[in-house]
Amino acid sequence: MNFTRQALVGGYASALPSNLLVVEILEDVPADPDVLKACRALKAGGCAIALDDIVTTAPPRGFLDLADILPVSEDVRTALLGGDNALRRVYDVVLAWERGAWDEVSLAAARLGLRSEEIAARYKSALEFGNSVALAESGRPVRV
Repeated sequence: MNFTRQALVGGYASALPSNLLVVEILEDVPADPDVLKACRALKAGGCAIALDDIVTTAPPRGFLDLADILPVSEDVRTALLGGDNALRRVYDVVLAWERGAWDEVSLAAARLGLRSEEIAARYKSALEFGNSVALAESGRPVRV
């Protein structure tokens, strides 16, 4: 069930049986102290906490620490389960790169309309971005 900030802080979820309730926090709910306190209480009371729309918005760290369920978009789900869509083609390039299967990287890159050299630059850029996020959150860089 979707919950706004007002519903969370107002304790509306306590009117429902916690063993049957999944509290889905909407993407526009801030992770302020009152909201986090309410979520901790719900979780301690047996409610599951889910985050809404985590693929298109980056949820605040406080919510990630509480979340039991992280929904993904249908496009991401399809790609991860082997379906054919644009994200799957990108995922195939990443998997091939990680395995060092350079012929597969070239073929997958060509299917995306990219040159192998572009894949290397974009892969490095993605790693640097991921490292900057990890550094910002943990204070420790991730080795790449």
